[in-house]
Amino acid sequence: MKEIERGEVDQSKILVIRKLLSSYDLDPSCDIFFIPGKEMLNDNFLEHDEKALLDNIPQSSAYVPVELIDMNLLSYSVRLERHHNSGYMVTEGWDGVKYTNSHQLEKGQILELWAVRVEKKLWFVLRDVTKKW
Repeated sequence: MKEIERGEVDQSKILVIRKLLSSYDLDPSCDIFFIPGKEMLNDNFLEHDEKALLDNIPQSSAYVPVELIDMNLLSYSVRLERHHNSGYMVTEGWDGVKYTNSHQLEKGQILELWAVRVEKKLWFVLRDVTKKW
């Protein structure tokens, strides 16, 4: 987190998706933030070995650990998993993001998900751009 705040990232930030939050993303019974492949703005945020892992191992067991920073600069440990070869999903920690930001997140809100690398580790940064559109 401090590395990101100081700008000590290994490469440029990459805008992965600009997305309208759906009721599925906010469903209390689901721990999933869906990143549809057809809506991704850039899929070059994964290293070759991470992409190979997610593409080749049975979906129930393959994931990439990621740190996610929310709009309040709080950090969460989440997993990035493949979603039936049609995109990705953030899981295992997305519930924490929803719970902490429950008063800020709503269906139809526009969020951006940015990817950065800190010491070669993948981080996501969530940004609310609803009011800017």
